[in-house]
Amino acid sequence: MAKIEFEYADSLKNDFEIKGEFYRLTQDEENSLICRRRVEISLKGATGHNTQPDAVAVLMNPGSIRFADSVEETSLPLITNAAQLSLRDTHLKTLKPDNTQYQLMRLMRQMGWARLRLINLSDLCDANSDSFARLYRELNDDSQAEAIPHSLLHPSREKELKRLLKADQLILAWGSNPVQQADAEAFLKLVKRRKPVGLALEYPWYRFASPYRKDQKMSWLQEMVTLLQADCY
Repeated sequence: MAKIEFEYADSLKNDFEIKGEFYRLTQDEENSLICRRRVEISLKGATGHNTQPDAVAVLMNPGSIRFADSVEETSLPLITNAAQLSLRDTHLKTLKPDNTQYQLMRLMRQMGWARLRLINLSDLCDANSDSFARLYRELNDDSQAEAIPHSLLHPSREKELKRLLKADQLILAWGSNPVQQADAEAFLKLVKRRKPVGLALEYPWYRFASPYRKDQKMSWLQEMVTLLQADCY
C-alpha cells in the first residue's frame, strides 16, 4: 500500500466530532470516582443516531476528562454500577480530542469509517499511570471487587459489554501496563471467537495506538491499516 501521510489535528477536527459518556461511581456516601464508559468518534454530518459503529477500539483506561464545557462535570449521574445506564447517544458529552483520539481519527480516515467507539479495560479516569495503578490495586482488592465495578469485565456488566462491542471490527491497542494483565487476559478469552485485530506484543499485550513520537504513531497507523485491509479479504 502507498505510504500514509500524517494528518494533523487541525484538519481532523474539521471533519470529525467526538463525544463521551461519563458517570460518577460511588465508593461510599462521601466519595465518588469519575469514570468514562465510552467515546464515540464520528464523521461530522454522518446520519443516524445510536447507530452501530464500524469498529470498536479497546484501550487500557481513560486519561484526562477533557469536556468541551467544564460545567458538564457537575451534571454527571451518580451511580453504583454503569450497567444501570441505558446505551443512548443523548447521554454523550462533547469533548476536546486528545492525541489518542486524533490517532483513531487517522485510522478511521484511512479505513473510510464513519463511526468508531472507544472503550477501556477500566473506566477510571486518571492520566497518571502511577496513581491509576495504585487506585486500580485498591479497588481490585478481594474485599472490594464486587462493590466497585469500574471495569466492563465485572460480572454484573456482562450484558452491557456485549452491547458496547457490537461492531464489524474489534481493535486491541491497550499497550502493556502490568497492573491490568489479568483484565487483558480475561478480555482475550471473552472475545477469541471475534478474531480481534491488533499489533501483538508479548501475550497479552498489544501496541498502544498513540505512542509519543510522530514516527511511532505513523508506524502503528501504517501497520494497522495493512492488517485491517488484509483481514477484509
